[in-house]
Amino acid sequence: MDSDISTGLRLLKTITNKDSDIIITQFSMIDETFITMSDNCERILGYTRDEMEGFNYKDFTDNNFDALSTEEVKRNMEKPKGRYFTNIYVCKDGTKKIMLWVIEEIINNIALCFAIPIGQYILDSIIVLDNYIKEND
Repeated sequence: MDSDISTGLRLLKTITNKDSDIIITQFSMIDETFITMSDNCERILGYTRDEMEGFNYKDFTDNNFDALSTEEVKRNMEKPKGRYFTNIYVCKDGTKKIMLWVIEEIINNIALCFAIPIGQYILDSIIVLDNYIKEND
């Protein structure tokens, strides 16, 4: 593995060996929008770069889990290292994917982030649990 590869990208490459499974983005911490997005977003989420760049991440996430995602992101911003979080994205075709995000660095409120989908079985488990909690509340 290249010694000049970033820590976040190296971490995700230990999970997947396919570069096509990794999204790379620059993200504005001020208005929570994607500034740049790698082409892999279209293969993974179904949206083109133009459909994501300049838009708030909440335009693409499952509203039922936004509060949890927002709190997780805020908690991780306070860490000097090991900043990662998950959230659920609604793909263009309506399916959902849990995305694992790793924040490599933040400079001038711009975060360099890497993301991969981490598995449908995890999403299915969360939906089952969420439905159980709603039914037994």
